[in-house]
Amino acid sequence: PAVKACRNFERHPLLWGCTTVEEESAEVARVLQSIKHRHGREGLHTAGFEYRLEACSLHHPPADNEDACDIVEEKKFALQEEEDITERERCEKCCTRLHHTASNTRIEDANRSLFIADGDMYDEICRLCQEVAQEFMQKEANLKWITLCEDDAHDVPLRALVHRDYRKEEEAKSQQPTLLIATGNGKVCAGIFSRKHLLTSGIEPSTALPMLREAKKRGMRSALITPNARGKYYTMNTFQKSLSALFTSSSIIQQQPRKQNPIYVVAHSASGGYLTRHLLTSPQLLPRIQAIAFTDSTHNIQWTKHNPTLQSKLQDSLSLYLRSNDVRSLGGKEPPKQTGSKADTDSFWRHRFGSIRTLWAGTNDHSLMHWSAHDVIWGHFDRHCASSSRCKHQ
Repeated sequence: PAVKACRNFERHPLLWGCTTVEEESAEVARVLQSIKHRHGREGLHTAGFEYRLEACSLHHPPADNEDACDIVEEKKFALQEEEDITERERCEKCCTRLHHTASNTRIEDANRSLFIADGDMYDEICRLCQEVAQEFMQKEANLKWITLCEDDAHDVPLRALVHRDYRKEEEAKSQQPTLLIATGNGKVCAGIFSRKHLLTSGIEPSTALPMLREAKKRGMRSALITPNARGKYYTMNTFQKSLSALFTSSSIIQQQPRKQNPIYVVAHSASGGYLTRHLLTSPQLLPRIQAIAFTDSTHNIQWTKHNPTLQSKLQDSLSLYLRSNDVRSLGGKEPPKQTGSKADTDSFWRHRFGSIRTLWAGTNDHSLMHWSAHDVIWGHFDRHCASSSRCKHQ
């Protein structure tokens, strides 16, 4: 098949190492052919890219500092064989960034098109980067892939990343809390908030990895679903089937106390709307939800006007709404509001979302809300975690 051409040569330079349009087209075709049947790190390496851990100033101090720890500059962040990840690798300021290996160049927003062409090449490199990021999350949070649903109407089975000892019939009986992360619309997969930032900002800002680390500290299990698995026309159906398969398909649930296996939810963008609609049709899940963090959610409190229990839950202390600064602002050009500060809510907002506690996420970027407001989200969860006495804190 022909390679999709989406480049505007008046705006973008030719790919690195190419001097003519014909050379660039040949290079794109070569890369696409070489990674066609490859996955993850192998495919990324074949395409000429790799992720490297870039240490922060604390963990990579000047060479003349005699007290400095022995850190290798821009260490390649391969998956570790040992079980324990070092404290340096957990530092939230140390970031795992994508590099072009031949030129030893870190990929940034300003140079991305010089190394990754728009169109098919961009999509394929994003696919590989998402697979690598999911490998990181699997390793560090002790997760595994499970198949939730297979049917003849769709070629793509529904899968989820869950804790390694997951057993569906035992979930409802467990008292261990679960962190559920549902990302938004588009082409992102389980645990990925932004393809663009996965290329240009690093794994930590663009994925659920920092949240999984926090969940692990607190003794929480994790579940990551992919609402986009079967395309944009089936996202709501995919979301409902995923949650039903994970949490509400067993009759055991109906026999358990209300606070068994409490669930903490991060619902980003469209997934906030999907979650609300799912709770309207599957109310048995609601008693198990201990706290929800909505990030630029698309839900509407008016949907619940005939369900006072759900309407109340979406506005009481268990729910938190985080706004990015570009929502209903001047094109996102306003300076970011302080992270965690109280957001302005006018009559339109209150009609749409009710009296839910609403705070600024501290960023103009919709895709980086969870990164910017990381501490705010976990502060919200910890308040409810402490009240349930089921989370361990380190």
